[in-house]
Amino acid sequence: AAFRTAGNRPLFAALPTDVHYLGGPAWPPDCGRMHEWRLVMKVFLSWSGSTSKQVAVSLRKWLPYMIQSIEPFISSGDISKGDTWSDVLAHELSDAAYGIICVTPYNVSKPWMIFEAGAMSHYVGRSCVTPLLFDLSMTTLDHGPLAQFQATDLKDRNDFFRLITSINRAAKIERHLDEELLEDNFNFWWTKLSDDIRNIRPDPDETHTFYNWLSTFD
Repeated sequence: AAFRTAGNRPLFAALPTDVHYLGGPAWPPDCGRMHEWRLVMKVFLSWSGSTSKQVAVSLRKWLPYMIQSIEPFISSGDISKGDTWSDVLAHELSDAAYGIICVTPYNVSKPWMIFEAGAMSHYVGRSCVTPLLFDLSMTTLDHGPLAQFQATDLKDRNDFFRLITSINRAAKIERHLDEELLEDNFNFWWTKLSDDIRNIRPDPDETHTFYNWLSTFD
């Protein structure tokens, strides 16, 4: 039987019963592990700008298929006027165990990204914060504040699998996926995620410069 979501989509094969993943019906009573699967690991997705948010939305959609015990949630991004950055972030990060920063050519120098990266480092620890690069080379971060973190190239399959492995290992031991099963999940769902990423179209109003009103001719 296949492991399926509430939308009747298969997660991976060769499980003994047709059950639903987190957010759907609970594991059957005779499983004996229902309480553990109710405990999720929250992954904080930081973004700034339209392109970055599209990346975050794709991650929120597909990461739980790869690791069923995680719950990705998207940051407030460019927060509303009147809100205090530190208060909003403290609330959002209070339950997070891992942080992913969705970095694009359009936000790599934006102050919000740098601020959230620092806050994540404080709350979840530097080793559990990863800048995820969309259409950027690794060397882009060499001389900036994000250089203190180990970045991941979103379009590099092997590099992204290393990130998935790190997230899996950061979970409590009873929630770990077996590494062979994790790799099977990843291989199955990577194509779906990469298709989503390839379909991301940058917002023409976004620029590579520090100021929204200043554009380049590249």
